[in-house]
Amino acid sequence: MKKGIILVLSVLLFACQENKAQQEKKDSAQKSVEKAGQNLKDAAQATGDYLSTERDSLKSALQVQISKVDKKMGELKNDGSAKAMETKKRLQVWRDSLSSKATEVQNASADKWEDTKTGANRLLDKSNRTWDKLKQGIRDAFSDKDSTKKDN
Repeated sequence: MKKGIILVLSVLLFACQENKAQQEKKDSAQKSVEKAGQNLKDAAQATGDYLSTERDSLKSALQVQISKVDKKMGELKNDGSAKAMETKKRLQVWRDSLSSKATEVQNASADKWEDTKTGANRLLDKSNRTWDKLKQGIRDAFSDKDSTKKDN
């Protein structure tokens, strides 16, 4: 009988030890899962911060171009000549394009960001080249007007 009790106690002690080891493994696995989850959250946060910084930078660059166009349109506002009207129309189309792209940048999702960023950068490059040409065209157009006034 003593042997039977000792055997039962040994089995119970062994079972408790096994449960304790299983619990330790379970706790370790849980900690690993929590750590991996935290690492994933940290990576997502870093990606979100990066995207936000890039989005703000690109939107700011587009706003600078929009401001240039607005300023030039304001300068032409009181000029009723055909050349001024044509220039204002071209500026408005350009401004609409920049404004549309700024909205697209603001609303771009992470999965579409690279395509959006590429499109916005292309528009900015084109805008910078076009701006110089447009300013020269305005100078030429209005210098003709000034020279006509001088001739009269």
